[in-house]
Amino acid sequence: MKLKTVLLAAASLAFVASTQAFADIKFGVAAEPYAPFTSKDASGKWVVAEVAFGGGPGVDLAALWPSVNSQKAERARADLSAVRDALEAYRRARGFYVVAEDSVILMDYLSPRYIKQIIRLDPWHNPYRYAGTTGQFTLASDGPDGKPNTADDVIISR
Repeated sequence: MKLKTVLLAAASLAFVASTQAFADIKFGVAAEPYAPFTSKDASGKWVVAEVAFGGGPGVDLAALWPSVNSQKAERARADLSAVRDALEAYRRARGFYVVAEDSVILMDYLSPRYIKQIIRLDPWHNPYRYAGTTGQFTLASDGPDGKPNTADDVIISR
């Protein structure tokens, strides 16, 4: 199976590299990845550490992830703000917040009258969390680590 995957990837890249726009892309297969573009993670698995396109310098992927996660956190805040606004509209109309312990149930109450787009997954592809009573609520994303109640969580409460 691995050989088929590698051959398919090599054929795809060879096709793309044959076009003029991607003439500088090089692709190779080896028994072990070459430094400085790869390294082993804590579990001993090979991971890509750097990517180079054309003749330019490589991009350090470890330095790139904090920026990506920062942008994803902003998107999560925007999603949670949209849900908060829908919850406030629901409270103005009904006099209380949605009582639930699940964001799926929350969306069933809010959509389509109070929110047009159903928002269920955060930018890291994990479900948003919701806990609400008649007088208060908490909306949360588990953040990049995917674990609840850690420092990287994105939380909106009322």
